[in-house]
Amino acid sequence: MRMIAFLATALAITATGCFRSQNDVNQWIVASPDDTLTVADAAGIWASLGEEERAVFTETDDPAGSFVDALSGKAAIEQLVEESGLLEDPDLNATASCWLRVESAMAARLLAVEEETASVTEGDIQFWRENQGVIVSFSSDTPIPEGSFAIAELPAELGATLRQIAPGESASLEGFGVVTLDSLLQLPGQTESLPDSVVANTIGKERERFLYLREYARIIDGGETGISPGFANLSVLPEDSIVVYSPLGQWTRSQIEIELAFVNSRFPQVEASAQWSGMLLENLVMQSHYRNVLVSEHPEVADSLREASLEFLRSQAAEILVRQYLDSAVTVTRADLEEEYAMLAEPPISAEMRVFYLASAGIAELPGLRRAMADNSSLDGFPGVTELASPGGDPRISRPLMIAEIPGTMASVLFGITEADTLTWFGPFEINQGYFAAFRLREVVPPRPATIEEMEPQLVESARRRLEAGAMDAFLEEIRQDYQIIVNDDVLDRLSNDPGQWGEGV
Repeated sequence: MRMIAFLATALAITATGCFRSQNDVNQWIVASPDDTLTVADAAGIWASLGEEERAVFTETDDPAGSFVDALSGKAAIEQLVEESGLLEDPDLNATASCWLRVESAMAARLLAVEEETASVTEGDIQFWRENQGVIVSFSSDTPIPEGSFAIAELPAELGATLRQIAPGESASLEGFGVVTLDSLLQLPGQTESLPDSVVANTIGKERERFLYLREYARIIDGGETGISPGFANLSVLPEDSIVVYSPLGQWTRSQIEIELAFVNSRFPQVEASAQWSGMLLENLVMQSHYRNVLVSEHPEVADSLREASLEFLRSQAAEILVRQYLDSAVTVTRADLEEEYAMLAEPPISAEMRVFYLASAGIAELPGLRRAMADNSSLDGFPGVTELASPGGDPRISRPLMIAEIPGTMASVLFGITEADTLTWFGPFEINQGYFAAFRLREVVPPRPATIEEMEPQLVESARRRLEAGAMDAFLEEIRQDYQIIVNDDVLDRLSNDPGQWGEGV
């Protein structure tokens, strides 16, 4: 649907920057009172898109028209964002800062890998080949990462020094202090011969990883960095209370909540818990350290990412404005669900379900339940099972259950009961620790077309997508008119229907 194109792709286009023509000889294709986009500009934007983003347009009957539609929507959304005030929103700016820190740290470490790889010598490669499978553990009087390391993948001076001493011996090494070889293990070496380029890349990556762990030991384990004990119950802390402290900065509860929200946008279901504390320190403190490294050692890359963070900010603001509009403009009604249901080629077939009479007992009452079942006497004196019954219904009668809803091995037993056997009690089965239940078949609900009620979640989602498509078209048309965005149809009509061919202009 076109709405999907605009939400997923037009907003992605928003992050490519504002319209600024660098070639005045090109004819304009989209214009506003304050800005102009030329054919050459549009071609550059097209070239910057990924294959999946281009497919949103190329899979339509009119790729060129759809693409220009998105570009004109981009122009209108940019104007809306600038006037919304969201670019000054503190929380949104904090989120952009999270993005900048993460991207900067990734860039710094990738550049470090390149530098370490480039510094690998022929002697390093030969040392690696001669010492494959040599694993060492060592300690130092300076902060050093714990664990075992392949000796040939350590920094060159460190690896060579450790290879010259025996376990228990020490040596002084500039930059590493007094190092002591704690243990050395010889594992079987690699039999296949790897090209020098692959070996160099392996050494470079592992040396950078060791240096990262060394910095972690220095910064995190140095005693000046930590997390408040109240982190596991973040919501009860005052908003301005310090949760994470470090020489590289301090973060309050409100800042940590923004951090959690940002991480959840990439890795859903992260919660503020003690188990997450290590990741939090790594995210905030180590990424801040590497952001500083990038600014100091690669200022041009840092400047480029700073500009990109502003585009990220604009993109986030655009998503918020679009979502606010769609949420206010679209309400899914029962009639919409019925329309979606009617448009199905055929409703999915629901699986067989079964309804059971239920009787339960704790460990103390279990012998009595067994005797009643053996005697085939009344089990009316035993309670039902509320969690298997319909909400508010009789707990002695289950709701219609699918086989997947029945725990343990009893599922195959209960769904193996013949439809005619409505008198035999089966069980008792342990359904919770120390809690047992007996089952007697009451009714078999055969497979049948799923009802609207059973399909409601899927129908709501598909109806919302359909309604949002129309609402998005209306929204974009409205803001195009508000901000006087126009398309040069005369030029568009002369262009190839493939925007990939627009590089030479009209």
